[in-house]
Amino acid sequence: MYASSCINHEIPFLQPEDKGLTALTLLEELKIAELPLVDNDKYVGLVTELDLLDYECIEGELAKIQSKLDHPSVYEDDHLFDVIGKMASEDVTILPVITLEEKYVGAIDQSSVIKMIAQAEGYHNSGGVIQLEFGIHDYSVTEISRLVESNDLKILNLYVTSSPDSNKIQVTIKLNKSELSGLIQTFDRFGYTITASFHKDSDEEDLRKRYEGFLRYLNP
Repeated sequence: MYASSCINHEIPFLQPEDKGLTALTLLEELKIAELPLVDNDKYVGLVTELDLLDYECIEGELAKIQSKLDHPSVYEDDHLFDVIGKMASEDVTILPVITLEEKYVGAIDQSSVIKMIAQAEGYHNSGGVIQLEFGIHDYSVTEISRLVESNDLKILNLYVTSSPDSNKIQVTIKLNKSELSGLIQTFDRFGYTITASFHKDSDEEDLRKRYEGFLRYLNP
């Protein structure tokens, strides 16, 4: 999952001799927030509508503002996680990919990242999802895996989320089968806190609970 494999080759780039109006038109037509500026194969920076307006470059050439542009980027052999982190920290929707010599290779957009995550992490595969909550010191991948495999299931993907102001973490697990009732019972038996589950019987169980609630309403 390298940055080079996420490149969207349909994203055009601008050159210093292009007019600001050309850049603005492309941004509007493509409905994107940024476009890379490339000078003789070397990446210079990202051009935004705000740059064009702030530096009054609508009628002039982009060479006029190229030294003032922000230039976030990733190297072609950076990991997908680095791409995601850089997009978030720089607050951009387009991220140029460069070589160690700063030669422009291409650009990644958010859609490319989402597709790569889906392909790499098994989201296209059928199966259920379960979310657990742990104290930050109680989390054990080994123990979770043991309980999952004891139910004849396999983990396709597992990721952890946490909040800086909390001592709890959320562990989301994608599994290879949709039938999770046995695993849910196992987690319950071992005292795990299940905060959400999405599986084969979810809709039927929800319907059953609603029906039982309706009967209790009719027969208080």
